[in-house]
Amino acid sequence: MDEFKVFMALSKTLTGIEALVSVEPGSLRERMAKDYLHRLKEQFGGDFVALLTLYDSKSSAPDPLAALLDDPAFKDSIESMAKQVVNVWLLSQYRVETSDKKGEAAPVFDAGYFELGFIWPAIKAHPIGFSHKSHGYWTAKPE
Repeated sequence: MDEFKVFMALSKTLTGIEALVSVEPGSLRERMAKDYLHRLKEQFGGDFVALLTLYDSKSSAPDPLAALLDDPAFKDSIESMAKQVVNVWLLSQYRVETSDKKGEAAPVFDAGYFELGFIWPAIKAHPIGFSHKSHGYWTAKPE
């Protein structure tokens, strides 16, 4: 299994982000993707690899997302990993659960590309605390 290819196909399937279908070699997006793959694999190990393996087995189905979601193995830690993949692409962050902090209470970790998260163009906004516009842009009404 080519983990990078499977990760990108899984990412596109889970997020619906067409830009993830193919990334230009050497591009910033490729660097982001490789960083995300490395971080998730390093942080979550076997659970993350299990998600990749499960998706790889479903990727040739007519509807890979439906096949993934309908699989009995898609529950608990594998379902949680799928949510992490979506979070990392949208917000460039992921949660690491501890014995006493689960779900939304788990600490959030920055994956390094917050300002490039796919959530910002989707909601037609710039990242909180980050803008390419000149100082004072907020004084003018949106066009």
